[in-house]
Order: sequence, then structure tokens, then C-alpha cells
Amino acid sequence: NDGEFDVIIDKGTLDAMISDEEDGQTSCIKIVAEAARLLSVNGYILIVSHLNANNNDGLHWVENVVAEGLRCGDGKSDWRIEVHSKEEEDDDDDDDDNNDK
Repeated sequence: NDGEFDVIIDKGTLDAMISDEEDGQTSCIKIVAEAARLLSVNGYILIVSHLNANNNDGLHWVENVVAEGLRCGDGKSDWRIEVHSKEEEDDDDDDDDNNDK
């Protein structure tokens, strides 16, 4: 039923589907849209992905797959997207630290 779930978790499904170069993006949009349809008001969709939204590829994915899927699934809701990721470490900084010793 619509709005039945308070939390929906995806861990790796979208990553696997997006690898299909022909239909991957469309399939992922449909998956997110279906999750949005099933989500209750004030509910959460948690997507665990290897894509890093701190770079252009990951940001493109958030904008063109996740946000588009949310709009398609439930156009009347007000969505907020939060991205949590580990920032990539700069290898040069580690080398500088070792040279100071």
C-alpha cells in the first residue's frame, strides 16, 4: 500500500542496476520511485552506495537518478536529500608528514 513503510533501505541494489549501460538509469529511477510511493509521510529512504556524491559522477547520480525517482514516485512530497560520505584522503599530505620526521 502507498505510504506503508517508515524506512526503506537499499544497500547495493541501485549500484548493481546502474551498471547496465542500456537500461540502468531508467531502472534505478523506477526503483527509487517505487520506494518513494511506499514511504510514509516523514519516512526515510536510506541508500548505501559506493558512488561518492562529493565528485561529479556521484553528484550526477544523485540529481538524475535519486532526485528524479523521488519526483516520479511521489510528486506531492517535499523531499530533502542528505549525503553522508567519508571524504577522500589526500595521499600527498601523508607523504609530507613522513618527510618531517
